[in-house]
Amino acid sequence: MADLDYQSDESSVELPPPPPTIPPYEEQLKVFQGMAEFDNSGGANKNDELSVEMDVDDGGSVEIVPAPSTTDEYDSADDQSDEPRSRGGGSRNLILAGLCLGIVALILGIGFGTGAFGKKESTDVQASARSPGSQLDVRPEPTDEEDDAATTPPRDDPDFEDPDTEEEITRAAALKALMEEFAPSGAATFADPQSPESLALKWVSQEDPLTIEPDTPENRIRLQQRFALLSLWFHSDYEWFDQTNWLSEDECTWAGVECADATEERRRHLQTGVGTDVRVVVSINMEDNNINGALPETLSMMPFLERIIFSDNQIVGPIPSGFLKMQFLEELYLDGNLIATDFSQIDFSPLQSIHTIDLSDNEFAGEFPPSLFTLTTLERLVLDFNQISGEIPSDIGNLVALNRLTIGHNSLTGSIPAEIGLLVNLMVIWLDFNSLSGPIPEEIGDIATLVVLDITDNELSGEVPSSIGNLGILQVLRLSDNSLEGDLPSEFVNLDLLVQLYLDNNKFTGLLPDLSGATGMIKLRLGNNLFTDQVLPAYIVQMTGLDDLQLQDCRIAGELPAEFGDLVNLEVLRLSSNYFAGPIPSSIANAPLVELALDDNMFSGPIPFEITLLEDLETLLLHTNNLDGELPISLGSLTALETFTAYDNLLVGNLPDSIGDMTSLELLDVRENTLNGRIPETISGMVSLRELILRENELGGNLPEGLGALVELQVLDVSTNLFVGALPTTFTNLVNLIYVDLSVNYFADTLPANFGDLKNLVELRLHTNYATDGGDVGFQGPLPASFGQLENLVIFEGHSTLFSGELPTEIGFLTKLEVFDIHFTATSGAIPDSFSNLPELTEVYFYGTELVGAVPSGMCAADRFIQVDCTMECSCCQDCFSPPPPETPSRI
Repeated sequence: MADLDYQSDESSVELPPPPPTIPPYEEQLKVFQGMAEFDNSGGANKNDELSVEMDVDDGGSVEIVPAPSTTDEYDSADDQSDEPRSRGGGSRNLILAGLCLGIVALILGIGFGTGAFGKKESTDVQASARSPGSQLDVRPEPTDEEDDAATTPPRDDPDFEDPDTEEEITRAAALKALMEEFAPSGAATFADPQSPESLALKWVSQEDPLTIEPDTPENRIRLQQRFALLSLWFHSDYEWFDQTNWLSEDECTWAGVECADATEERRRHLQTGVGTDVRVVVSINMEDNNINGALPETLSMMPFLERIIFSDNQIVGPIPSGFLKMQFLEELYLDGNLIATDFSQIDFSPLQSIHTIDLSDNEFAGEFPPSLFTLTTLERLVLDFNQISGEIPSDIGNLVALNRLTIGHNSLTGSIPAEIGLLVNLMVIWLDFNSLSGPIPEEIGDIATLVVLDITDNELSGEVPSSIGNLGILQVLRLSDNSLEGDLPSEFVNLDLLVQLYLDNNKFTGLLPDLSGATGMIKLRLGNNLFTDQVLPAYIVQMTGLDDLQLQDCRIAGELPAEFGDLVNLEVLRLSSNYFAGPIPSSIANAPLVELALDDNMFSGPIPFEITLLEDLETLLLHTNNLDGELPISLGSLTALETFTAYDNLLVGNLPDSIGDMTSLELLDVRENTLNGRIPETISGMVSLRELILRENELGGNLPEGLGALVELQVLDVSTNLFVGALPTTFTNLVNLIYVDLSVNYFADTLPANFGDLKNLVELRLHTNYATDGGDVGFQGPLPASFGQLENLVIFEGHSTLFSGELPTEIGFLTKLEVFDIHFTATSGAIPDSFSNLPELTEVYFYGTELVGAVPSGMCAADRFIQVDCTMECSCCQDCFSPPPPETPSRI
């Protein structure tokens, strides 16, 4: 049967900014991935404006206008022993060897020693895809889909010729000496002549259109950063999506590379006489650029990098250790890759200028490393969609600058530490989809800046703390799918800015929360709790911005008010499993509904014609009510409908011909009504149908030939009706059938010889197509030999029919068969020995047949139930049984 998994499109609205008394942070807005639109009033140009629309998992947006950041400049980190070495001697050494008059080496080097370097000015670097002003998709919807594989061809390795002139040999030697001095692995970097680093060195030496000599500090910087970037180029096997200007004369114009002037602080850091006319690489942005393989350690040869972005590629291996020693690095984005390493072994402590770490959607495992909680400048920590385990340390309270903490979709355990209340700048907390337990700490109410709190799908218990009411600018609160209990605190009334509230699937008691002030609500999900019997709160119909309302199983009684028609933005409405009664208001069709679930209530009267005007409706659940009358004749107007259930009602009349227009419908379930007439031939138009369930009605006539056009059909249940005659000749076209129930009807047919084409069948029920008053009513003839091709068959019920003849030996191929029931048929002959080949067989019913001889001894097993006539021999059967022939089956 269908798994009715509701999916909904999401929408967004803009809300007023938080009160000015809340400390604002311009930089904090980078935590949002589409939740705020910020217009910088400081006169910045368009590229510098902050305009970020946050997709908080599935909808809702907010407008927040903070003041400029008050973040201080950062002090430099202490020197690290494994930092690149300081500059070596600046002399040239000419080595003459024998009769070879070539110059072998010119050793020049420049070191990037440590020194003070303040926070970069916003004018130094152009806006990147990870900078304010861009649309980011940081928070994808949980799903199991994988990224598309790269389709571009592999890049061919270049074929370099060895230098042959004295000048070329001299320059190559000088460049190699320079790179050996500052490469993280020294001379070993070039041990393999075909390594990416060796290829990069050869390119710089022999193919580079920028033919400068390493004779000045400025030139050495240029050559060194070109080499580092080329190492990345040669590390990737695939053609990049964007390789604009790569390998041209100016590396600062290469796609994804951004440079800035050598400021006084940068020149001081170089400890050389470098002038102001050199530009250094400060940002690499390779987001979604088809980069694969491991990142080269040589990228750390560009020590002024402030921003590293390799999001959404196919990068593997550990994080290059050099990345974690860049004392000026402010933003590190490696999200959306295949990086797998022990998270607990990473040393983050050198990153003393870091603002953002985004390692989400990778394969990191292990616990939090203690060094992570020494980063007092860290503002955004994004680690969701990994395999990080263990508890959240109490040291998290050290991250006092943090404004975004997203560590959902991991394997975290333990409680939420009370120290989280020390993070008074937090605006976003995502802890969803972990295994956190215990209560929500009271200290959560100390975070007055909090805008988003998502703790969905954990193992939290206890009551919601009353301090939740202190979060005056909270706009998204998600506590779904936990074991939270008790009455909801009255302080909910203070949360006037809420746009999303998810409390569903918990154990809350008492009344629904007082949300009368939250008139801007967009998504409200309170279903599946233990609330007290109550009526629908009046504030619901005043939330005219609602696009998602879920109140299923909330014990709400009474009639739906006509004012539901005022919710003109509503797309999802779930009111299932309540006590709603009376008619369905026609005004409900005023909204652009995509999903309407009114099942398991006490609604009465006809299905409103207006519902068939909902052109975007995909799911319509009306089952288990007291609805009467006929199905709307215009039901086929719902051409977007995918799921329709109206079973267990009092419906009468025919299936309308218009159903053939429902080309998107996948599930039609109208069982247990009093529908009559024939299945219309137009059913052939329902080409997407997967489940057709019509049982326990008064439908009759022949099954239409058009049924064979439903090649996607997996479930067919027309049992307990008045169908007659032969199966459609197209029946065996339905090769995707898994479940077939034609029982308790008046079919009269033999199974076609190619019945074995239905290889996906798991359950086949043909029983009780039989009459004792004569005639050819019932399935008849022998089971075809192709019956043995139903390799997935688990249950066959063919009893109380006119099947006759011998059982085919091919039944022995049905190795998944568990139940075989042909009692009260005219099946004759001996039981084939091949029945001994059925290892899963648990129930066999042979009584009331014309079978003779003995039950094969190979069929005997301790856990197998076999029932035969007393005239047959069986050493392992239960008591033999010889009942009288059955009477005519009762009919509706």
